[in-house]
This record gives sequence, C-alpha cells and structure tokens, in this order.
Amino acid sequence: MKSKLLKYLSFIPSVIVIVSLIFFYGKRLFSIETQPVEGVMQNLLTVWLSIIIIAIFLVLSLMIVYIFHLVVYNKKMSFYKKLIWLFALWFLNVLVLPIYYLMYMK
Repeated sequence: MKSKLLKYLSFIPSVIVIVSLIFFYGKRLFSIETQPVEGVMQNLLTVWLSIIIIAIFLVLSLMIVYIFHLVVYNKKMSFYKKLIWLFALWFLNVLVLPIYYLMYMK
C-alpha cells in the first residue's frame, strides 16, 4: 500500500507540470488573446494555482524521502553514482522523481 501511494505521488507533480506547460504554451501557439479574467475563469485559475502550490510541497517532501533513501538505504550504489543521483534529484526533481522510483524503490 505504501509503495503504491509513493508511486502515484511520484508521478503527480510531473503530470501537473506538463499540463501547466501545455496550457501556458498552448495559449501562445494558438494565439488566444488574453482578456481580463472574470468569473469562472478566475475561480479556475485560483484552483489551479492552489494545485501547483500543493505540488511544490509534494515535490519537496518527496525529494527529502528519496534523498534519505538514496543515502541511507541504497547500499549497492557507488559514491559517485549516489552523487550524480543526488544532483539529479535536486536540480531535475520533477523529471527524476518517477525515474528514481521505478529504478530503485519498486
């Protein structure tokens, strides 16, 4: 149960970032004019920003869990490989979290 939850939590921030990028750049690609945000769109934007803030805290907490797993529990990995994974988890966190889960935490 715990492993399945961690699996899904690892993919959620990546999905949120991808959907946000599609929405943001989709508006520019299709040259949709920006008009004042009113009513329903303003509520939708508020909800979406709340989801992004939750995703940020989720990424930070998952980074702590995965770095702890990397340093403490992953004994098979060499020091240099751990160092590379540490930098990858720190700088490319949204992309690397699901990859690290699939490779080492299954």
